[in-house]
Amino acid sequence: MQIEQINNKILELSNDWCKHKNELVSKNMIHNLETKIHNLETIIARQDILTNNQINSNDSHNGLNEFIRFGELTTKSSQLSAGSEKEGCYLVQPTLHQKIVGGIKHKSPMRQLASLELISSSALDTVIEDNEFITGWVAEQDERAETKSPTLLRRKIAVHELYAQPKATQKLLDDSNINIENWLIERLEDSFANAENKSFILGNGISQPHGILYNPEEYGIEIIQCHKIDLEALLSLINSLDDYYQANSTLLMHRTTLAKIQTIQDSSGRFIWQPKLSKNLPQTILGIPVICASDMPATQLTNDSIPCYPIILADFKLAYKIVDHAANIKMTRDPYTEKPFVKFYAVKRVGGDIVVSKAIKILQFSTKTKQ
Repeated sequence: MQIEQINNKILELSNDWCKHKNELVSKNMIHNLETKIHNLETIIARQDILTNNQINSNDSHNGLNEFIRFGELTTKSSQLSAGSEKEGCYLVQPTLHQKIVGGIKHKSPMRQLASLELISSSALDTVIEDNEFITGWVAEQDERAETKSPTLLRRKIAVHELYAQPKATQKLLDDSNINIENWLIERLEDSFANAENKSFILGNGISQPHGILYNPEEYGIEIIQCHKIDLEALLSLINSLDDYYQANSTLLMHRTTLAKIQTIQDSSGRFIWQPKLSKNLPQTILGIPVICASDMPATQLTNDSIPCYPIILADFKLAYKIVDHAANIKMTRDPYTEKPFVKFYAVKRVGGDIVVSKAIKILQFSTKTKQ
């Protein structure tokens, strides 16, 4: 009798377990189905967003294409422009603007080296210390002597209007096989990059950025003199830069200057220049990365009255600041003033100036021999 009762109890518990198990399986299945439905709804929503973005991107592309080829601002493209159809001014959309700015950075050595700031006003106000804070060690209960504070200098980095004006024939614009949008973007990148980089190095600060090599003494930048670019001159230049700035320093020079340095050997007969080994391992001189810029002065000079600064050594991220205005590039189409060409007048705003002069050392070359 007891065995029969036990068997019945086991059967009852087994039935209960199967019932609960089925309920758990059903709940899990429902939960899994709900999760799948939610994921599908999320994917569909994202597809809608992507589709809308693609539509907006296509509208922007088609609007610019129509403006370049025909000078037309349709209903959609006029909504994307800075001015009215009468003004004929097209405001390049953010995606295309960023594409142009990215291309400029890729082609401009100074943009790759310096720090970049984006502003919405006409100038960036910066505060510069002309010397270091004085510190000292004291015991817990000792009197604290007053430390000398550095003199703070205000420097305003204004943004200036920079224009580019590529031109094309109407025949080129009418050729539907040519990607006219990419053609124009490449021309703008080249024009802006060349003008910007030159001003960041040589600009006089009047209606353009102030370049590193324009009157560097006025900024307190140390100039290392040499009559010959040799190992001694390079060691003097490198060792003149404070250790704090050495870690992130870069040598900037013209390629003809680099060509001369590539032949220099140390006392052991090893070349002081080492080639670029990979994307992350740039070419170096005495272990310091080197970047070439065509706007840097070459050393073939015949007039010693003109200062020649063939090499800059600096922690450029700290030393120089480039300021971009947040407004997108504006463009005007001009088919009238230089027939049979169509000109595209594009404008952007940019500035630049030295902010930490101690992070810069400059080599000055002279053909005069030492006395």
